[in-house]
Amino acid sequence: MRFSLIMATLGRFDEIRIFLDSIDLQNYTDFELIIVDQNEENILGDIILPYKKKFYINHIRIKEKGLSLARNVGIKYAKGDIIAFPDDDCIYSLGILDFVNKFFIENKNVDFLTFRLRDKETGDDANLRWYNRDVEITSKNIFRTVISPSIFIRVKNINDVFFDENLGVGRRYGSGEESDMVLELLYRGYKGMFLNNFIIINH
Repeated sequence: MRFSLIMATLGRFDEIRIFLDSIDLQNYTDFELIIVDQNEENILGDIILPYKKKFYINHIRIKEKGLSLARNVGIKYAKGDIIAFPDDDCIYSLGILDFVNKFFIENKNVDFLTFRLRDKETGDDANLRWYNRDVEITSKNIFRTVISPSIFIRVKNINDVFFDENLGVGRRYGSGEESDMVLELLYRGYKGMFLNNFIIINH
């Protein structure tokens, strides 16, 4: 299956290069990276250019600001079977794409996955108090199982995957966009699992 990795970014440079290195090291290579760039100037062009020779990058520049808006723009360009939303300051663990691909092939009843997010500097779990076991995601446990950069969604209907543009960084309500999206997926009958196998690094 093909991955569409949608990264919204504003004001980050070195962190993006670190993420690009982390996906360049993946042993699973069937993916596209969609960078939705909200910077005023084309400051990412030189950073991205060497990686375009290694894997497909669609660099989209937009003027309007807003994390959820930028992700929704990226979704319109996604061509993959699996959509993910890496932050512009995260690192993918080695082997995560291969693992997610195999998991979805072997578990046809699961529609989306999430993993832990951990702070690079301290090694501590970031933002949330994660479960120490695999659990099914429900409306009652989303705050212990869901955070944007660890979400992987099997695309059944692309119109089911969207963010409320009133939520998230750069908008009236500065957070909660991923919880709202997951609640929508659950409402539409999607089944999600939090897995304790892999860790996404936040730096």
